[in-house]
Amino acid sequence: MVLVEHSRSGMRAIGLTLPRAKALWEISHRESVTQRELADALKSTPRNITTLMSALWSYRRAIAGPFG
Repeated sequence: MVLVEHSRSGMRAIGLTLPRAKALWEISHRESVTQRELADALKSTPRNITTLMSALWSYRRAIAGPFG
């Protein structure tokens, strides 16, 4: 449990939520993934995945700055 809490506090420190981290994990371990496959893997709906991907894109742009 200490490792889990340490991981969560580290994610919070950089503004990364658990659902976003899970999505990044799934995406990084596949050559390609459809929205439906990602939704199934995360036990979610394609609509939620759309929202999640939009949030990740905004997050990426925020941390990359104007030149990222």
